[in-house]
Amino acid sequence: MLIAFPWIADIAARMQSYADQNLVDALAFSRELSQAKDIQDFTRINVEFAQKSFKSMFEQAKDFLEACTVSAAKAIRSP
Repeated sequence: MLIAFPWIADIAARMQSYADQNLVDALAFSRELSQAKDIQDFTRINVEFAQKSFKSMFEQAKDFLEACTVSAAKAIRSP
């Protein structure tokens, strides 16, 4: 397959990687949540997941921005 914009492949691979990791995290969360013993345990698991999710989201956004910046710079330099 010929890709008109080669940098798109890297961006797409990163997006797939983020989606895969988010799915793994969500499945682990649901498994842990299903084993909650009481409301305090349920709340703790939810809060921990929310904190982990926000941290992951910001890390993914930072990585994505860096990848886009590098890809844009390469695109500008190439003929």
